[in-house]
Amino acid sequence: MEKSIRKYLILGLVLLTGILLCGNTLAYQKEIRQFSKSLQSLDPLERVTALKMIAKYSSSDDSLFALINSLILKEADNEFAFDETAANRQTFRIGGASAHATYIDELAWMCDTLAYSGTSSYRATLKMVKATAPSFGKLKKYAELSFNKLTEYEKVSQCAAKNSSDISRESSKYICMIRAQPINIKKYGALHIYWSLALDDQVYIALENELLKLFTQIENENSGDAFSDAAVTIDKHLVDCLAWMCKALASSGQTEYQATLTAVTSKARKLGLYKLASYAQWSNDLISRLRETYAKMEAVKSNFGNLPPESNKSICLIKSNSLFLKSFGAQHIYWSERENMQVTDVIEQELLALNALYFPAGGNRTYRKKTTRDSINTMIWFCKVLGASGNEKYQVTLKKIHHSDGLHARLKHVLEKYID
Repeated sequence: MEKSIRKYLILGLVLLTGILLCGNTLAYQKEIRQFSKSLQSLDPLERVTALKMIAKYSSSDDSLFALINSLILKEADNEFAFDETAANRQTFRIGGASAHATYIDELAWMCDTLAYSGTSSYRATLKMVKATAPSFGKLKKYAELSFNKLTEYEKVSQCAAKNSSDISRESSKYICMIRAQPINIKKYGALHIYWSLALDDQVYIALENELLKLFTQIENENSGDAFSDAAVTIDKHLVDCLAWMCKALASSGQTEYQATLTAVTSKARKLGLYKLASYAQWSNDLISRLRETYAKMEAVKSNFGNLPPESNKSICLIKSNSLFLKSFGAQHIYWSERENMQVTDVIEQELLALNALYFPAGGNRTYRKKTTRDSINTMIWFCKVLGASGNEKYQVTLKKIHHSDGLHARLKHVLEKYID
């Protein structure tokens, strides 16, 4: 009888694990499809943004790197020729730069992003670009830098392949990144973790251990005198990495890490590392804000129960009282669920509420709330989600926002890209 019960318990756990993995895989697949679509967009800004997201902020997938590799090879087959008059992919210029400069910048980002794959087969592509790119100094330079970077990320891939199979592939990769020796890989590992919303607990445990390990090294190398030579010459890249580790740890939303962040804040101030202390304190506060935000999770699940866990978290962020968290949630939705009308309807409601607050009808400045960078950025991301959703129903809302009295120039510029 006991054996039979044990067997069914084990079977139940296996099924539950499968369901959870299936949910995460679904969200991951949506994200991959969206990145793939963005990489083949007619808008260079969309393509370059996707490349940056893949490289430094988001999950990565072999199919995306294969696509990037094929895009580079396609340009190489054409001898990196650029025809500004052709009706091809160069249809928009970024930040007023020339179309040619935009083209080279995108190719450089392709090379840089390819290095993060850690796949040795792409060495040939990067080597070829370095050898054949005709007098494009920036492109040659980035091809060489990317070739060297690929060697570093090969070690990360090898490490991740050896990790335990009871955690996700992304979690394995991020643990290897934050434990890697080059400080820049540790930093990018922290960036990836900060951007993720559904990682295994082992990632945050490993991150906390590495943060404390690095900070202890700094303490041991300094006497505690903020004006000592040692304190002044601390590597700024290391401090920047530690700051991102604090932010990444905070993105867990787990209060058990607040003691560590409090300790880092206090000790960093004693060492004269005020920038690090500031980010550690900000991270501590972020955990508190996230806990308050995720307290709405059960209500969100009841309304959007068929969504992956990270999408439910994004909706909690969107409905929070913090503009920063609203924007953070919208960026997640943009790369994963922007074609899901359940989610985009929530975005539409929040956008209209913000528009009524910051740009009320009739231009009534008496009751108009003063705009800030966070408020404009949040509205921009909301508009980008609705505009890129492909759903015509949001045209009415986007046009309404566009015709608002006193609309901010940056917001108007973004809207002009999406309205008919």
